[in-house]
Amino acid sequence: MTKAVIYCRVSTNEEIQINALSSQIEEAKLAVLNNNWHIVDEYIDEGKTGTTIKKRNEYNRLFNDIETDKFDVIVIKSQDRLMRSTKDWYLFVDRIVKNNKKLFFYIENKFYTPDDALITGIKAILAEDYSRELSKKINNAHSHRQKNKGTVLLTSNTWGYNKEGKNIVINKNEAVVVRMMYELCSQGYGTRSIAKMLANMGMFSRSGKPFSEGTIRKIIRNPLFKGIAVMNKIHYDFNRKKNIHNDISEWVFKENAVPPIVSPDIWKMANCVMDERTKKNHSDKHGDTVKGLKKGNTVLSSKIICGYCGCKYWRRRYRRSGGDIVIVWSCSEYVRNGRKTPSNIYSKPKNKIVSVSGGCDNIHIKESELNSVLLKISYKFYKNKYNVFQQAIKIVDEVISDKSEHRILELKNC
Repeated sequence: MTKAVIYCRVSTNEEIQINALSSQIEEAKLAVLNNNWHIVDEYIDEGKTGTTIKKRNEYNRLFNDIETDKFDVIVIKSQDRLMRSTKDWYLFVDRIVKNNKKLFFYIENKFYTPDDALITGIKAILAEDYSRELSKKINNAHSHRQKNKGTVLLTSNTWGYNKEGKNIVINKNEAVVVRMMYELCSQGYGTRSIAKMLANMGMFSRSGKPFSEGTIRKIIRNPLFKGIAVMNKIHYDFNRKKNIHNDISEWVFKENAVPPIVSPDIWKMANCVMDERTKKNHSDKHGDTVKGLKKGNTVLSSKIICGYCGCKYWRRRYRRSGGDIVIVWSCSEYVRNGRKTPSNIYSKPKNKIVSVSGGCDNIHIKESELNSVLLKISYKFYKNKYNVFQQAIKIVDEVISDKSEHRILELKNC
């Protein structure tokens, strides 16, 4: 018996019927039944755009399964349910033809054949153009609505607020945490210290994990928490298939857009402190550098990964009691949250901060010892390639020593 699978997709931007997806699934199953085929799997993408294959897990699973013996026929409603991208369409049909699979459109009650390449290609172009025009209309409507200071749209990830119908209200429990962030920042604490202090007080994110430094920084910098919404910051680029940030001149600021969680004065104070902590220092030798920023400008930066937690190792300097400066590499998770083992919990006496979550027990590595190990590894790897280096040095020496016009012209032509 012929083995068949069905693929169904709806996009929330196009399908407004509540039962659109369930109807499509039932129709596809009926088509399999009417042809006396045996259904072996279902690939269902709900609320996924057909303009790209990214994040379409079921489509990608189907695409990979084409190269197996799992099925003989793919049953779909129509070509645009499969995708609205010309390039992806040709890649898909090329794969099914090479693997001797069949594609059945149950609306037209027909199979795809290579003879249909031209007409289906035109359909793919028209479907892609339709989506492009739809994207433009949505972008224009969205931009026009925001420039006219319409309804503020908040994502479900926005901390401190809830949406009740069309109204935006303060989440009282989360607002306490937000105010604490601003209060600590205005007192001079950095985001890393604030994250540790919040964890120590039992204040965690919605996932139950400690707040990241980046999240705290975004909350403090966001004028939304003093009641000002910044709109029209991004737009969706259809051709590049991603959101693009608009120029700041196109941003729209709407005052009193939401109930404020902090006062304008505390917001300004916290941001002034953050500006001061990140101000640029000028040096004739090193140029402009940001105070307190880990630049990671050594050859090993971002290349040493912790085998315990997977975080990057950071380069650190400290001075011994005798005055000697020691350079070590430490796991960044340890630097942020101290030791993971309870008996070795890291405590910072200055701020009385103790890590209660996260942390890492991996070792510190002296840079001198690290360089020695790397030297031994390099020697072991390159010792049999010494002749290659000698030959390279010889060629470079010949080029430098031969300054004849003929040789120079020859090198330029190369």
